[in-house]
Amino acid sequence: MGRLASSRAQRVRAKLRKLDAAGVEAHPVSCPDEVPEAVDVLLRLHAQQWQGRAVTPEHLSPEFARHLRSAVQGMMRTGNAALTLYRLDGRTVAANLSLQDRSVSGGYLYGAHPELRRRKLDVATMLLRQDAELAVVEGRTVISLLRGDEPYKHHWKPERVDNQRLLLAPPGGSPLLDLYRAQLDGRRVLARTVRRHTPVVAAWRSRISTACRSSATPSASPSGSPDERTSPRRPPSTS
Repeated sequence: MGRLASSRAQRVRAKLRKLDAAGVEAHPVSCPDEVPEAVDVLLRLHAQQWQGRAVTPEHLSPEFARHLRSAVQGMMRTGNAALTLYRLDGRTVAANLSLQDRSVSGGYLYGAHPELRRRKLDVATMLLRQDAELAVVEGRTVISLLRGDEPYKHHWKPERVDNQRLLLAPPGGSPLLDLYRAQLDGRRVLARTVRRHTPVVAAWRSRISTACRSSATPSASPSGSPDERTSPRRPPSTS
């Protein structure tokens, strides 16, 4: 908290005291054999946390769950992952997965029961304190908030580090390399555009959906039979 303004640091201390008063307890998963069950708990809480909101769909897929169970189990054996379960009133209400190397600890994925928000317990502060304690115990000097420029990360006054990618091509492969680079640039521009216009897109999508439902209702023709020209078929829905 030394990097924070005094008013912000004071609020963080108040949040920590509230977590302690509520009785939230951190329980690190110490045995790799416990990882599969702990990962299932994490993903279940992650789904509850994002219920009714836009969640990364891959995080809810069976394939991702299988991958995470296997990967985290192996990474824990080598000291490259840490799983922590948080309990309140005897129940597991949050779980956090951190990635580790010799000097850096980075928060990767977590799940938190909506009850914590209802009780105004700050989840980010809870997770960051535990990550800091683990880093100190294990001699790591850096806590990373990992990739992404989300506004909540700025509250902690982090040092921004830009990722760099080195692209290599064999002799004669320059045109393909230029094409691939253009594709990456295009994806970045598209992603920024989508983030900027998401509220507008959502509003238009709702309007179009409503219009489609209205137009799909058959209207009576003069002969009393449905008029196919005014009742187009709706495309099949996909999930």
